[in-house]
Amino acid sequence: MRSVQSILFLLGVAVLVLAPGLALLAQTSDSPQWDALRRNRLVGAVINAKTPALDAQSFWDGQGQSGIEPWLAERMGAPREFLIRVNNMFDYWAGRTKVPGLLIGRDGYLFGPPMLTDWCLRRDPGLSAEMAIGLKRAQQKLESLGKTFVYVMSPNKAAIYPEYAPGYCKPSTTPRFHDRFAEELTRNGVNFVNAHALLDAEPKTPIMFGKYGGHWNDIGQFYTVRALLALLEAKGGRAIGQLELRDVRTDRKPRWDEADAGALLNLPYELAAESPHARFGIAARGKPINAIFIGSSFMWGPMRLLSEQGLIGNARLYYYFNSTYRYTGTSEQQVHVPNVVREDFGKALLDVDYVILESNDEWLESPHVTNFIKAVDSL
Repeated sequence: MRSVQSILFLLGVAVLVLAPGLALLAQTSDSPQWDALRRNRLVGAVINAKTPALDAQSFWDGQGQSGIEPWLAERMGAPREFLIRVNNMFDYWAGRTKVPGLLIGRDGYLFGPPMLTDWCLRRDPGLSAEMAIGLKRAQQKLESLGKTFVYVMSPNKAAIYPEYAPGYCKPSTTPRFHDRFAEELTRNGVNFVNAHALLDAEPKTPIMFGKYGGHWNDIGQFYTVRALLALLEAKGGRAIGQLELRDVRTDRKPRWDEADAGALLNLPYELAAESPHARFGIAARGKPINAIFIGSSFMWGPMRLLSEQGLIGNARLYYYFNSTYRYTGTSEQQVHVPNVVREDFGKALLDVDYVILESNDEWLESPHVTNFIKAVDSL
């Protein structure tokens, strides 16, 4: 019996040692039969290791040796990926993760550090009055140009589902920056949609954020987009369409951003919680809108919803007031030109009737908001 155990142990060690070596050899061949060993499907940003210098100077100062390890590791393909995923799995089972930017809450819910900083620590940069005055000024300038402006405060997952935040999260009764900012926006007469207030007033089921997602799902987006359309109609003076929730079905097949945080854990299996998926309709349909959207990654879902419902004519999304995405009906074209927004914004305004700005509760003072205000000031 002991001999069998010894043989199995030695075989396991041999596989652990030889498999990465085979993957390294596979890098020298272009043959398709080695593809399975060469592949690397880990999710997330990767900073590629530089080719190590192998001259006498780098050998004596140790730079060559220290550079070889990460360079070789990157070329160990599927065997290395498997070991990383197994290691991550044990970490996750223990309720921890080494993935930067991810924290594990109660019942396995995933959060980003900015979400918990906003909700648990009640971070307040003290810019509520200044930003509200700037947005009011931008709104007035755009109105003078015949454009309807609305600002959207997208929600923080931890603030909507605080019961799933980690146990060490002990929020005080101090108002959040979100609360102070909403008061200032109201005081200054800024047209805005408070997504947190909308979602917090609704039943918490169907769930509005994916358990393993960093972004809201189409249920959460629905309440916000419905309110946005109503405000655009009221301020713009014409019908666009009233968004209706027709049907909700639940499965374990997360879509789009509903499990994007879980993918970053790089586990050997897919995390899949119950995910509600909605079917929408439009009542009192009017004309599609030609609009400029400026916002964060939380703007992708609402724009997809608007596009799928045929409510967008021609539109641009200025992602963080940097990269530009163009929409025509249900099509989307990404434009990768550095600083294209600053060159394009004034011209694009001539072809639209609406301007929608969004920032997320976890970082309401994101630079794209102040950059937008400056751009409008310079018109």
